[in-house]
Amino acid sequence: MDGGIATVWAAAIGLVTGGGSALLSGILAYKAGRRQIRDQGLSAHRQWLCQQRQEAYVAFLECCDAFVDALDACVLALGTAEATHDLSLYEDAIECVDVEVYLTAQKREGDMDHQLGRILMLSPAEVSDQASTVRASIVAARRDLGHLTDSLIPNGPLLPELEPLDDGWSKVERSRDEVVASRSAFVAIAHATLTESQALGWS
Repeated sequence: MDGGIATVWAAAIGLVTGGGSALLSGILAYKAGRRQIRDQGLSAHRQWLCQQRQEAYVAFLECCDAFVDALDACVLALGTAEATHDLSLYEDAIECVDVEVYLTAQKREGDMDHQLGRILMLSPAEVSDQASTVRASIVAARRDLGHLTDSLIPNGPLLPELEPLDDGWSKVERSRDEVVASRSAFVAIAHATLTESQALGWS
């Protein structure tokens, strides 16, 4: 009798133990599957984020470079007009400023602001801050060029806020240098951010 009871208990314990092992194995397998799905989703999101950042950075820089090219073209036209005192060249230079820096720039800067918005949403603070610095430097350069243009117009308005002519040229030159310097700083920070993302397996 005692032997039969012992056999029954042994069978019962084996059944419970075996079932428990199967249940535990199932739970572990389920958790491992969930973890794998989560890791795959996180990896895909990181790759997407890295790609979005890169696209925004490149587009932002293209807008910046287009502005610098336009600024250089206008400064060259203004400098030629001033050197020759040719009224027709003044007119051409003023048209260059109006078209390249004001009319065309409205769309270009709209595109730049769109990319800046993407950068602010997608990037670390140091990248966002430097992108904002680039944008502010472009606004300052456009303002200084406008002042210089007004001061060069023959019989143009003598506005009290305009600087003397020599200082006007210097301010435009400094403003351009600030745009280029802030652009270079942005490239360095953006490159470091993308490189760090790649090192972490984000792409």
